[in-house]
Amino acid sequence: DTLNELITRVHSSDQAETTSRTDDENEAYEKLLKDIAFWIALDLSSESQFSRGAAQSAAVKLSVLSGRTVAQLFLPAKEPLMKPIVQRALRTLPYPVQIGHIDAVIFCLKQEPPIISSEILASSPLKNLMTACIDTCEDSAIQRLVG
Repeated sequence: DTLNELITRVHSSDQAETTSRTDDENEAYEKLLKDIAFWIALDLSSESQFSRGAAQSAAVKLSVLSGRTVAQLFLPAKEPLMKPIVQRALRTLPYPVQIGHIDAVIFCLKQEPPIISSEILASSPLKNLMTACIDTCEDSAIQRLVG
């Protein structure tokens, strides 16, 4: 809630000045938007369900306020978002990390347009990740943790 309120206040005060912004101010705004989206994207795969929920909510709020899709906002952060998710075998990670990665992938796939494109889904590392996600979801130990 605090993050959403902050995003709303910053964006509202900035929008009031939109018509009088210089090119430098527009450039600074775009950089700020990119930085905020980057940090939100990194929290999408957090071990903490509260951090993930706050990041998802903030991403949607920023999308609505900026008039851009979540995919457009996260485009510059796609590689840093996906790298930790695909660089290590999911099953070798602690359960909370596995859940965080799966939740991040699900959030990315639910967006319109999806943040993770079909070409990326067809790549070997992500295919392996999706298979591991299914295996993890079927794991009785994980089901006891989230159920």
